[in-house]
Amino acid sequence: MRQKKTISLLLAAAMMLTLCACGGQTESGVTAESLSGGTGRYVETNITPESYASYAADADFNSCIALQYGDDDTVDLAVRFGVRDSAGNLASSDLIWYHSEDKGDTWEEQTLTDLWDRDLAQEWYFGTDGSVYSWTLVTDYDEDTDISKVTAVRLYKMADGEESVTDYDFCEPERTMGGWNPGGIYQDKYLLFIVSYEEGDTLYVMDITTGEFLWTVSADYYNLSFAVAGDTVYVSDRGQLNNSYNLSNGTLLDELDMTGMSENDCYLSSSRMTEQGSYYFLDSDLNFCMGILGSNLKEIILDGTYYRYGSQLNVLDSSMDFYVAEDNTIYINARSDEQELNLYRYDYDADATYGTTTLTVWALEDSATIRQAIYAFQESHPEVEVDLQVQDYGAYSESGRTLNDVLTTLNTQMLAGNGPDVLVLDGVDYENYIDKGVLEDLSDLVDGTEFVGETVSAFQQADGGYYVLPARFTVPLLLSSQADTPDSLDALAEAVAQEGADDPCLATTYYDLVWNLWYPSASALVTGDGVDTEALSAWLSALKTISDTYGYFAPEDEGTDSNFEEVIPGAYDYGNLNTYVEDDAYTWLEQDSPWGLTTLDAVEDLVMALSTCERYGKDISDFTVTQAPGLVEGAYAPKVLLGVSAGSNVTETAKEFVACVLSLEVQQYTYGDGLPVLQEAIDQQLDYFADPAAEYGWDIDELRVLLDSRTTPSTASELVLEAVYGAAEPYWSGELTLDDAIAQVEDDLALMLAEQ
Repeated sequence: MRQKKTISLLLAAAMMLTLCACGGQTESGVTAESLSGGTGRYVETNITPESYASYAADADFNSCIALQYGDDDTVDLAVRFGVRDSAGNLASSDLIWYHSEDKGDTWEEQTLTDLWDRDLAQEWYFGTDGSVYSWTLVTDYDEDTDISKVTAVRLYKMADGEESVTDYDFCEPERTMGGWNPGGIYQDKYLLFIVSYEEGDTLYVMDITTGEFLWTVSADYYNLSFAVAGDTVYVSDRGQLNNSYNLSNGTLLDELDMTGMSENDCYLSSSRMTEQGSYYFLDSDLNFCMGILGSNLKEIILDGTYYRYGSQLNVLDSSMDFYVAEDNTIYINARSDEQELNLYRYDYDADATYGTTTLTVWALEDSATIRQAIYAFQESHPEVEVDLQVQDYGAYSESGRTLNDVLTTLNTQMLAGNGPDVLVLDGVDYENYIDKGVLEDLSDLVDGTEFVGETVSAFQQADGGYYVLPARFTVPLLLSSQADTPDSLDALAEAVAQEGADDPCLATTYYDLVWNLWYPSASALVTGDGVDTEALSAWLSALKTISDTYGYFAPEDEGTDSNFEEVIPGAYDYGNLNTYVEDDAYTWLEQDSPWGLTTLDAVEDLVMALSTCERYGKDISDFTVTQAPGLVEGAYAPKVLLGVSAGSNVTETAKEFVACVLSLEVQQYTYGDGLPVLQEAIDQQLDYFADPAAEYGWDIDELRVLLDSRTTPSTASELVLEAVYGAAEPYWSGELTLDDAIAQVEDDLALMLAEQ
């Protein structure tokens, strides 16, 4: 596990006091020292009700609409399971109430469909007396003015099988509503919720026993959030209003200084406050953290890398709820991309250890596939602690290290026989390591396993060994909506020049263009013998033709930017897709271009593109998918390149980890970093999307054939990329001649390699 150090003595001391004040012990495991190894750790238990899976299997969708915890070990969970008709409308739904009195170890369930208006039950609350509440806002919509105004708060209460419905006049019905953020009921009495108006946000506090609105707090813009701890309400609009109030009467208790906090940490509705002013939150890396108001310091309690809730399959949004009980038990509700609910409990075990064996995994960049493999591996190997070491380098790094610094350090370690156990060699000159004999032969992991095309077999060396294995791969694609498709880089450049600058662009930014045409040629540009000047000349010249046609490097007053960041004027004026610049397939649809470049890393991306084609009326009768034109046939970009150090003290464990990465358990899912190399996994994905593709008139077997024909891995170290890009842009912008650009690539690459 990555070592975690105490951020500061002040923060550690403040947390100790907070935990003691909350009823926990200082040895509760929340401090950073307990996470850096040794005895004591949080133990994960999946407490999702067993019957959930059977309900979800019969539903088109599901949503967790209530999750509530009590400090008396009670947990309440309400889930809606729905079925849509052929038109996509809600045909039926079931509301299931799960109740546990032993922290989720066992559950009682009750179907509430017949007792509750399923269309109006939005926010639920389970009272301590056994009653159940739900509430919503009642609005009056005027079709003539297209304006909605809140007229009442509707409160539902169910007790002893009887339901009551009461409308309470809203305190400011004359104001125009833009939306509302769900709130909640607290202490069986106080209802808090936020309503967005044209003038800004307002927090309302209502006494549900009397129907009286007690007090309000307003903000000047739409970012108000709140959290309740005991009798205190903490309110923030991300830096503009940072106060705490008495829950019952709205008396201002304290003005909080939150200016040092990040924007996400200030969003209190996704956090949990303590009565002492500290707070819990999930950061953008899915680490479960504690912080102190008025400070941007944080303490990581649960590292999302090593617990299932932090899986790359899960979504960090408002539905990922969490709670910390008085005994410091942590509950986290995680929702996957497929809407699958998983409810986890984390109990601190003072006698538990992180494992007797440490396995280090080194990577230049973070990897979703590797993180997912860590969960699976540590679940089957509890005696092993996996230490993922993602390197910190570059212009924005805290370390100040350059890429060359990082690779030089790794080379020194590997040659000395004391490097990491497992290496993720994306962006690294792995052939140098193979030549020097510092990597283990992984042939036993390949024998008897079927992989896609030659994605893995292409890595077999002359001696028959496999010293590097890819776990993922991407394919550079050219999408075409016409029968005549350019089949070479020169042909593409010529076709673009003939179309002219007034016609829709092949790619929105020059960065997109370069990225999608790099891999079809990369392995031909720089070989083991050095720079292939003829190939590099052809590649640079073709891309300059396209650049000149589209005016990518025109003066800034013409709307372009030589730093590849700004989109071409009018590039998003086609349709209503509102896509990002890297979504090349959708850009192609928006611009109605005859061709579109993209890099395929997920099968569903193409099917979604076809769906969008149909929705926006694009003619795809001649829709074809081919490899993006380049200097290499059968090109693909291997990703998540795995190697095992010959100097590792845990070689067999390291190989078992690589086997885990290549297993169906990890390979079958899409993480956004490439297609699976395992044939069984890619077959599952192709079979799953075959029928949807056929609905749009496209045979997905075209993609199957294309993937099977991948023969040439297109790899280049990050140093090669730096050298090529460093000279290419000045050439494309006219600052260098072609000969000077090639000479600069040769000089820069020679210097970089000499420094290692």
